Amino acid sequence: MVALELVRPGEGDGRVPDPDRTKRIQAEALARRLIVLTAGSYGNVVRIIPPLVTTADEVDLALGILAESLTAAGA
Repeated sequence: MVALELVRPGEGDGRVPDPDRTKRIQAEALARRLIVLTAGSYGNVVRIIPPLVTTADEVDLALGILAESLTAAGA
């Protein structure tokens, strides 16, 4: 498992959770057929949990989709 914790840049001490952006990233990934989970006390964590049989090509594809999703969500 790998996780990305999302915070609002330039707000507070740099640790203000951003659950809205997290939900947008999850929705963008799902629209591109990549399932990611959200987690965390504040709902500001994106979890990536690939199966153990995932190939290198599948990882590359998923990372590309995640990058597109981050861009589309304004992250």
